Amino acid sequence: MEKYRDVLKTSELFTGLRQDEILSLLKCLDGKLVNLKKGEHVLSQGDSIESISLLLSGKVHIESTDFWGGRNILSVIREGEIFAEAYAFDRAKALNDVIAAEDSTVLFLNAGKVLRTCSSSCPFHATLIDNLFYILARKNRLLVQKISQVTKRSTREKVLSYLSDQAKKEGCASFSIPFDRQALADYLAVDRSALSSVLSHLRDEKIIEFHKNEFKLLSKRV
Repeated sequence: MEKYRDVLKTSELFTGLRQDEILSLLKCLDGKLVNLKKGEHVLSQGDSIESISLLLSGKVHIESTDFWGGRNILSVIREGEIFAEAYAFDRAKALNDVIAAEDSTVLFLNAGKVLRTCSSSCPFHATLIDNLFYILARKNRLLVQKISQVTKRSTREKVLSYLSDQAKKEGCASFSIPFDRQALADYLAVDRSALSSVLSHLRDEKIIEFHKNEFKLLSKRV
């Protein structure tokens, strides 16, 4: 676990906790490390979820796949972030797949033990629960934001809404996004060729500049 010391310390889940307190909690919560190769499933639709998952390295996508194999990326999980906590606490089966977008390491924590403090009644366990509820609230806000993006009527409006939100999030007109073109199309639920066409038009109109996943907003929306 020493290898992931910095990630654990900077994770929102452990905000306000010392390293020794974090290690104590991991033992209390039956922490288990799993290494995955790019493309492997962390979780699959229909799986029974009993653990909160914390990404220690790499990147994973939460995806939905329809009957015909069409893919939609619902969320991107980065190092230090948790996922599947809603299923774990609800004792529900996963509705979506969680897939490693690159080689990744995931830490699984027993959800039942997260909410039930141990006999020692560690004060830092209460801090963990406070952090968890903060994360849940933030994720709810992000979900509302994505709904606003993908319910726009046109591909152009979806793209502009997404890029605007990213710029506001970074507090800068220049920023990078965590998607390649296909992944961005899947995230926004649009056709890749339509996405590429919109991006090209926005560049020609001098509204944006971009290179791969690096973007810069140049002017007000037209």
